[in-house]
Amino acid sequence: MFSIKKISAFVILIALFGACNPSKQLNQAVVDRKEQGVKVQFPAQQIATPANINMVYDYENIYTPDQEKKLDSLLRNFETSNLIPIKLVTVNSASLQKPDFDANNAELYKEWDLVHGKSGKTMIVTISTEMQKSKTDYGPFVAKFISEAEIANIVGQSMPAMQRGDFFEGTWSGLNQMMDIIRNNVGK
Repeated sequence: MFSIKKISAFVILIALFGACNPSKQLNQAVVDRKEQGVKVQFPAQQIATPANINMVYDYENIYTPDQEKKLDSLLRNFETSNLIPIKLVTVNSASLQKPDFDANNAELYKEWDLVHGKSGKTMIVTISTEMQKSKTDYGPFVAKFISEAEIANIVGQSMPAMQRGDFFEGTWSGLNQMMDIIRNNVGK
């Protein structure tokens, strides 16, 4: 009636069900770890910038729509290849006073970093042509690859183009120089 193969298969199946019931074993393992004071910390997963979020916000209207697209594309390509999302913002003096400029940039950085899972792997560049000021904030991960002095040097080199009114050229050149420094230092 019952063959040895069927009985063996049934016994193996019962054993598998018993052995593969992870809920009790896993739950008990978690409880045991909590009682021992062990905290499990999962690595932060880098969150890519969603396609519906712009990388460029031009509140001063210093770029043409085509130039904004080029800048956005440049920043998205850099994020894809280096996992560092850079947000570019221009602000006018009507919406912001000079003393608030640095604090506003710090808040924009916190917001940008939050979008990316508080990874510390983000960067924000804010420019105000009306106030003749720029500010770059970034997280600890980015700080390993570029310094404040290097950024100040890049801003100084971009100023002549900005002062001529060629805001796109100055921004394009400055962003590319920052990206080149980061790329070169990643391998070190």
